[in-house]
Amino acid sequence: FAWESPQSIAADMPAEDYGNYLGDALREWWFSDQPESRDELIARLTRFRTGCETLIDARHPQLTEEQRAELVTKCRNWLTKINAHLAEASDEASDLSEVRAESNETVRAATKALQQLFG
Repeated sequence: FAWESPQSIAADMPAEDYGNYLGDALREWWFSDQPESRDELIARLTRFRTGCETLIDARHPQLTEEQRAELVTKCRNWLTKINAHLAEASDEASDLSEVRAESNETVRAATKALQQLFG
């Protein structure tokens, strides 16, 4: 997952391309291999959370301070949703297909937001 690597998120590209790059990386990674079990979904959400934390901590030299602040704000909002999905997925009584669908929607919304963020 590209977001986990500080080198890949420091890619030398214009800001308008960077949002597409981040969004495409998330979409391709998340939907390439949908988790089937509760443990797989928890592992996947944990990696998504780690990726968001990496984005929050990164310098993003291709972005202005305002753009970086906007990206960090969005990532923090996604972290809130991811943590809620993780809590639901960890609850054995929860409907796994519903948690997966909600997680997929969070990824779709994040992808769209990233692709529109700097363009």
